[in-house]
Amino acid sequence: MSKVSDIVPGTNLMCLFKGEPKTGKKNAWGSFPEPIYCYDLDMRMTSLATDPVLSKRDIEYDTYTDFTKLWDKLEKMQEDCPYKTVTLHSITSLARMLQNFIFSNRGANVEMSRATDKQRDGKGNLTVGGIPIMGIADYNGESSGLNQVLTKLRIIRNKGVNVVLVAHVITTEVQTLDGTYRTSRRILTGGNKVAAEIPSYFDEVYHFYVKTAGGLAENAERHFVAATQATGTDFAGTSLRGIPPEIDFTDKLFYEELSKYFPKKDVDKTLSEILQEYP
Repeated sequence: MSKVSDIVPGTNLMCLFKGEPKTGKKNAWGSFPEPIYCYDLDMRMTSLATDPVLSKRDIEYDTYTDFTKLWDKLEKMQEDCPYKTVTLHSITSLARMLQNFIFSNRGANVEMSRATDKQRDGKGNLTVGGIPIMGIADYNGESSGLNQVLTKLRIIRNKGVNVVLVAHVITTEVQTLDGTYRTSRRILTGGNKVAAEIPSYFDEVYHFYVKTAGGLAENAERHFVAATQATGTDFAGTSLRGIPPEIDFTDKLFYEELSKYFPKKDVDKTLSEILQEYP
């Protein structure tokens, strides 16, 4: 049995970092407590090696192209995790990996029973131009696989480890009935339903973006920002109290900025003193 009072803030955050490419997500999780382990699914770790600060940090990684090997590593880590921070980069690539895993292991399903032989591959899978396409069962498989991985990572988090997952977003623009345009962004996965479910697994959901100071000039100053609250259609949320709507971590360590808002653990404080720390 565990007690809430035993939780030390900052030692077991469950974070989702989402945003478009080149918005500072990798630099943010690279600033978390060491040693750090990364499940690299994007094969884009070079930027860490060329960063003057992050290249000197204790960061280990394995690159995964096969879901079975990823799953085996997760099972080992949930039994014994020697790291203070574990990150998976990215959910988008994990979804694609799961799709490939499903394609290579599935057989014919009821949904495909009406397809002609020319529309199937040797395993009875529906194809278009020789390329297998996803059916309802496949989207369900993707959803189940993502849920299983997220559950494993929550178990690892409960061992006092910070867990950070990175997700890429897709931007769409829709014209409304009054003629205006509404921009929305969602996590990029195969199925829309599972993308909507993913944030519910996390206490901390931060949306990363770049803010330009000085207009569109070529020499305009770029600021790396993480929203901690929803801004327009960009969902974000946090369990931390007193945190500002956005954190500007330009030329700073993101975790260091975030830790300023961790509640201080002090058993000698009265209830009124504790409540004063949470405006």
